[in-house]
Amino acid sequence: MTPSEAPTCATLVEALALRVFMQFATPIGELPPAWTLRAPPPPLPVPPPVPPPPSGPPPLPQTSAPVIYSPPARIVTRDDRPLPFQPSAWTPRLELSAAFVTGFLDTPHVAVGGAAQVGLRWNAVPFVVAFEGRVVVDPVDSIEGISGHHALMMGILLARFPTGGFRACILGGGGIYDLAPVSSHDVPNRALPVAGFGFRGTYDLYRSEQMALRLYADVVIPTLRASSSFGAPDAGGPELWTMSYLLPSVGFSVVKP
Repeated sequence: MTPSEAPTCATLVEALALRVFMQFATPIGELPPAWTLRAPPPPLPVPPPVPPPPSGPPPLPQTSAPVIYSPPARIVTRDDRPLPFQPSAWTPRLELSAAFVTGFLDTPHVAVGGAAQVGLRWNAVPFVVAFEGRVVVDPVDSIEGISGHHALMMGILLARFPTGGFRACILGGGGIYDLAPVSSHDVPNRALPVAGFGFRGTYDLYRSEQMALRLYADVVIPTLRASSSFGAPDAGGPELWTMSYLLPSVGFSVVKP
């Protein structure tokens, strides 16, 4: 190719334009290529602005607070309340009672009187120890026409063994049989010793925790008996009355357990 036949810039531009036109030109009645109908791609998202670095020192890392365990709240019910002071089963408990007593053979006639009792009991063992003071008086003031006041005063030590409502007791004690004359020439004033042992049966009826009613009957076998005689003790006068070999009696008492 000669220099005169070499393409010029204008020739190259026209050839390129013709090639592009032929590439994208669409004949009448035909659709353009599918890739020319595509929608333009969406714009790229704009990244958020980066905050400027802090000017001060970097913050310290946050640490979680220590976990402190606290037990759940307990609801105190009636059964959980502290109980009142409970004494030991071996702590002695005091028992008091006052009784009305009838003695059938303690004096020449049926005698009436009273008794007071102080006892100690333990819950650990079914056992009660008590001391009883008892006084009965003969309401009739004469024997065979001889005037005089007759009374029996005794101190009794009891050991009681509870068996439900019924209780069996053994007892022993002593005292004085007092014979006081109405007039000085009838019967001399004498105080005669009396002693004996015996048995008692009781039945307790509890009305409440603070009170009980007790019925009892006992028999005392006197080992030292008293007697009433006419005249002075050393005069050898005839005996008017002699204490029986068995002294039965009954009583009714109010007990504070």
